Amino acid sequence: MKAIITEEQYRRVITESIKEDFEKKLEVAYGYGKDIVKDAQEQLGLSFKFLLTYGAGIGSLVSPIVDYLNGQYAGLSESEIHGLAVAAISIVFYNAKDYIKIYNKMKKDGLIDEFSYTISYTQKLKEKVTRILDVLGMSIYTGLDIVAYSFLLPILPALINLLQNPEMDMIALEGLTTSSFITLSAVVLKTIIEKLSDKISNKKTYNHDDEELESPDSETL
Repeated sequence: MKAIITEEQYRRVITESIKEDFEKKLEVAYGYGKDIVKDAQEQLGLSFKFLLTYGAGIGSLVSPIVDYLNGQYAGLSESEIHGLAVAAISIVFYNAKDYIKIYNKMKKDGLIDEFSYTISYTQKLKEKVTRILDVLGMSIYTGLDIVAYSFLLPILPALINLLQNPEMDMIALEGLTTSSFITLSAVVLKTIIEKLSDKISNKKTYNHDDEELESPDSETL
C-alpha cells in the first residue's frame, strides 16, 4: 500500500534533505580548512586561529591554493605547502600583522620565492572570487567580505539548481540558516537567496560558458 503524505510533510522531507546536503559540503570545507590551519601553525610557529572565524569559507579558499602549490612545487613537504597557503591567505585577505614574522620564517626556511609566488596566486584567486560574487550580486568591500561569502563556492551549483524552482527559496534558506559552518546572520543569508533568485528569474543563467563562474581553481588563474 502506498503511503500518502501531506504537502507539509513533503516540504519537511525536502528541507531536511537539502539541509543534510548543504551541511555535508560545508562540513567538508570547514574540516579541510581547519586541518590545514592546524598544520600551518605547527609549521610556522604562529597562531592562525583567526582564519577559522568565517567557518567553511577558509576551506573553500585554501583548497585551490594547495592544489596549485602541489602542482608547482613537488619537492615541498605537505606541511610546507600548508604553511605557504595559510600564510598567503592571512596576508592577502586579512592583512596579517605578523607579516614580518611570517617573512622571516619563510626566509629562514629558504621559501621566499615560493612565498612570493603563492601570494601572487592568492591575489589572483581573490580577484577571481570577487568577480564570481559580484556576478551573484554580493556586496564586496574588503577581503573579509570575500571570506565571509566564500562558503557559497562548494554549494553554489546545488543552490542555483535548487532555486530554478521559485517555490524553493524558503527551503533553500532553511537549509542554510541552521548550518554551524556559516557565520553570516539569517538576514544576510535571506538577502543572498533573494539575489540569487532574482538573477535566475531574470534569466541571467549560470552555465559552463559563463567565465565569471568558473571554478576558483581554474587554470586561467
